[in-house]
Amino acid sequence: MSTREDLIKELLSTANGCKKLAISMRQPLRDRRDYASVGRKTFLVEQLPEYAEPLYEKELNTVAYVIGENGQCIMTVTISESNKFLIPLFKIEHKFPKSIKLEESFFDEARIAAKQIQSTEDQCVFAIVDAITYYEDRPTVSIEKDFLDGAFREIKDNGFPVDKVIMNPQDLCCVKEFITEEGYSLMPKQQKTYRYNDVPVLPCIYCPTGTIYVCTSPEHLGRIPVRRELYCYFENDEFVVSENIGIGAFNPKGIVKVQIGKK
Repeated sequence: MSTREDLIKELLSTANGCKKLAISMRQPLRDRRDYASVGRKTFLVEQLPEYAEPLYEKELNTVAYVIGENGQCIMTVTISESNKFLIPLFKIEHKFPKSIKLEESFFDEARIAAKQIQSTEDQCVFAIVDAITYYEDRPTVSIEKDFLDGAFREIKDNGFPVDKVIMNPQDLCCVKEFITEEGYSLMPKQQKTYRYNDVPVLPCIYCPTGTIYVCTSPEHLGRIPVRRELYCYFENDEFVVSENIGIGAFNPKGIVKVQIGKK
């Protein structure tokens, strides 16, 4: 009976075997991406029905922020003539060559591909979050007990629930005495979880240091429409991991930027 390593080597030795490997990795890579993603916890993810356009409704004379079709630039959409706006779709893709080395080489490359796609998503989401809050002129808040309560009240006064707090891991270390630790989550590796006033605190390296975002729930803040979910396939002697999505936000009243200073 073949060992796991021998089986992977055998599959990697033929094109059909590589295709089977690629198919087998689709769901595990999606699970890994979803676990690590902060962006997908900030904006609501919606699978688009077949042939449907990612059109969304918003009040007239407001501005929506979306990632352009090239997957890089941020576009502002002024909603003036119709209450509907389009979130453009773009492709995120990562490739790695076939290898018949140890089985771990294949799985490491697949995990790296999923991480890079997740990182691209998060960077796009936080580029939009930064654009929404760019013109907010707020005084620096000292790090002390109840230092986020004002931001919580502001979102609630706007008629939205407070759903999460997002900050850079370096800042998390600075405010730890006011954050509740809740042990470890299990997948894919052990990682501490945190809460502030019973609201989850999510560390994210794409959040600028010195800046904390207090956010409402994803459905009130933005959307990530999905034409095709993360998909792994084998083609031209390469494994390809890709997805086709859009990213947009439309509710500046659902997020508050807090600039923190030293205690």
